[in-house]
Amino acid sequence: MSGETVIPIVDGDESVREGVTDLVETLGFSARSFTSGEDFLNSDQLHILVLDRGYAIARNDRTRLHDRLVASGFAIPTLVITAYRDEHSETRDKRRGCLLSDQAI
Repeated sequence: MSGETVIPIVDGDESVREGVTDLVETLGFSARSFTSGEDFLNSDQLHILVLDRGYAIARNDRTRLHDRLVASGFAIPTLVITAYRDEHSETRDKRRGCLLSDQAI
């Protein structure tokens, strides 16, 4: 569909990318997956972002990606998903303006 917003999914784990992409599409939205923040930033999909905290923390990618978006003037909605609760990371993500997956449900 022309002009339709595509929801980008950023995760290094192929099975997670496929699963989240399938879930988003099942909900009636279009999705496109990216293996890294760099791939996402080099795309034309800077409308909304879904990040997996575990992958992003391991690569120190989440903070850099979100900070680069904000610094570039892209204050897009950012949803952080995770299988593991971490109060310190959750607090930091909230301060940065990210929405946490349990807040979206």
